[in-house]
Amino acid sequence: ISHLPDSTLIARRIGEVRRVLVASPAYLAMRGTPAEPADLKLHSMIAFTGLLQNREWRFSHGTAKGSVLLSPSLEINDAVAAIAAAEAGDGITISLSYMIAEAVERGRLVPVLETHTPPPVPVHLVYPQSPMVAPKLRAFIDFAAPRMKQRLEELALPKTARAPRKRATE
Repeated sequence: ISHLPDSTLIARRIGEVRRVLVASPAYLAMRGTPAEPADLKLHSMIAFTGLLQNREWRFSHGTAKGSVLLSPSLEINDAVAAIAAAEAGDGITISLSYMIAEAVERGRLVPVLETHTPPPVPVHLVYPQSPMVAPKLRAFIDFAAPRMKQRLEELALPKTARAPRKRATE
């Protein structure tokens, strides 16, 4: 899950994910919804250290880009724990869209500052270049790639994910 540097590896792009700021409806009702990135300084931030390195949140708005240096009230090195803390109303956290899709769909989390969300990040299956790809590797890629691509599409958040969506099976 990243923009790939040039290398001798083979990469098969299977989709993309977004980095999304989310909070529980209860937290937003109590503390208000940030309107601009600078407003994040007035909120309790839950930093998942894997996505909020150096306590800096990089954002974009159309072609304008910038960053906000934050002072998190809670720093966690586990994405699931950061999401759980946000669901519990402890603050705003950043997550990858596929990790919070169900919580947003069910109304447990609400995306914030969507107009300032950074561009999506590509997702690839990466494997070594070789004159002959091992049959078991080729079989895995042929099996996994379309399924992972479909699942990423199913878990993609719409650009404005404010209202819970119904599942296709409901």
